Amino acid sequence: MRTKLFNSIAVLAAVMGTVAAQTSSAKDSPQLADVQQALAVVAAPELPVSAASLVSQSKASEKESVTMLVVSTISEINPTSVPAVVGAIGRSTPTMASVAAANAASLQPKQAALITRAAVGAAPDRAGEIVSAILEKLPAQYAVVAATAADVAPAAGKDILNAVMTAVPSLKPYIEKTSSTTAAVNGGNVPVLTILNQSAILARRDQSASLPVAFAATAAAVATAAPSDPAASSTASSGSAAAPVETSSAVKSTTRLSSIPVIGPPPVPLTTTPIEINPGDTGSQTSGGRNYSSP
Repeated sequence: MRTKLFNSIAVLAAVMGTVAAQTSSAKDSPQLADVQQALAVVAAPELPVSAASLVSQSKASEKESVTMLVVSTISEINPTSVPAVVGAIGRSTPTMASVAAANAASLQPKQAALITRAAVGAAPDRAGEIVSAILEKLPAQYAVVAATAADVAPAAGKDILNAVMTAVPSLKPYIEKTSSTTAAVNGGNVPVLTILNQSAILARRDQSASLPVAFAATAAAVATAAPSDPAASSTASSGSAAAPVETSSAVKSTTRLSSIPVIGPPPVPLTTTPIEINPGDTGSQTSGGRNYSSP
């Protein structure tokens, strides 16, 4: 196993000469085939280490393009390894955590929560930068991405909310209003989950009852959340978000905070007169009925 790993790293090192001329258009570069060939011989468990090595060993002026090229390649040959690869890149080269996360999320939007968790976990000091980069690609997923980042790096709450307000300007006044009151109650702390949910409620009440807003999910929900709304990809491609967009019904059902009252349907009146049943009014049963076997 160790010999195989060394051989894989040697192949990857040889590829570094070809990716040195990598341009900003990683997907269309002729070097993509070289990186694919190199990473294709690496076993799945070793992909994160190998990918991170390619990025860390590249020249400073080429790290961004190499990061995009490596993430694009992994996304094609082994999509399930993308979050782990993003985390490995973030740990070895923290300055590229946001680049890797944003590129990965745009290629694998259904794994946005997992990618966010991996990137922020690897570089928690850059949580705001990571969230901002991801939401630039997927603004419709602001609730899931922000809640996940805040769960991993709660101290970065202000930076995370700033990233959300930049990506979704229509929420800015509500987040600012909610943040000031919530922080005062919580001794200066910035509970991102609570602020996002209360801001969504205010936005819905103020603008329109039919306005689709996203509720932030709990930590357990965002770990496996997969957005199903096709508007996410269309909004990301346009590069702007005029209003918050619902992320998914699965996320919404698990995001109600304990402090938010749940209002059920109105009671339905009975259409018949209730019959009082006295437990003592029992009589003998007639024979017949089901053909049970004799004891």
